[in-house]
Amino acid sequence: EGYSNPNLHSLSVGNNTLLKRIDIRNCVGLRDPLDLSGCPNIEEIYATGSGITGVTLADSGYLKIMELPKTTTSITLKNQMSLESLVVEDNDYSNINLLYIDNCPGIDSAEILNKCTNIEEILQV
Repeated sequence: EGYSNPNLHSLSVGNNTLLKRIDIRNCVGLRDPLDLSGCPNIEEIYATGSGITGVTLADSGYLKIMELPKTTTSITLKNQMSLESLVVEDNDYSNINLLYIDNCPGIDSAEILNKCTNIEEILQV
């Protein structure tokens, strides 16, 4: 709490099969989507307070917790069987305009859809 990093503008983790947790909370200068597609073993993502607009994940994995900032514009989840918690900062889903959730039994996709007030595209729920 109270930490802010306006100087981090880009982050690349590449293909990192050992990465399990990433914490970019309050990195307000970070405004690009976060690409974790090469990190199939990621379990926890903490990005509240950052400026990212979305996260790209591997098509399946061990993700359990994902906390996104209110700047998030898209959520794409495929075969995240272990996902237990998906939270958007301040419960503000108003910027989300694209939603894709497929085979994620641990979260209530209908509840998430109902919170997305400006949805433009639903690929599959």
